[in-house]
Amino acid sequence: MNRRGFTLVEVVVALVLLAVGMLAVQSAVLQLVHRANQDSRAAVGAQLASDRLELVRADPRYDLLSARYSATETDVAGNVGLTRKTDILHVRDSTANGIADYQRVTVTVSGRGLSQPIERTGTVGAP
Repeated sequence: MNRRGFTLVEVVVALVLLAVGMLAVQSAVLQLVHRANQDSRAAVGAQLASDRLELVRADPRYDLLSARYSATETDVAGNVGLTRKTDILHVRDSTANGIADYQRVTVTVSGRGLSQPIERTGTVGAP
């Protein structure tokens, strides 16, 4: 018996194996895209928090920091779904070395696409 080509069963088995392989590749690619998107969103969130913190630190009007910057912003810098909250706590305390006067600035970025909120904290000392 001289056979040429493939039987129908062999073709169906090959197609099923190919389909299973393609589904596995598709799943891996979707996970890769999702993680890359999350990492990109986290980098944007970290940059937004750092930018705000540096803006507050650079402001020479120490006594107006809380009034100017304590706020919650939505869709920050065109990043839909991200919220940036700036909290400023004024601390004035007597210590053995004198009076400590500083403001603790906490910037938190949260929202869609972030697995957890991103927070940056800094201190601005009184002039």
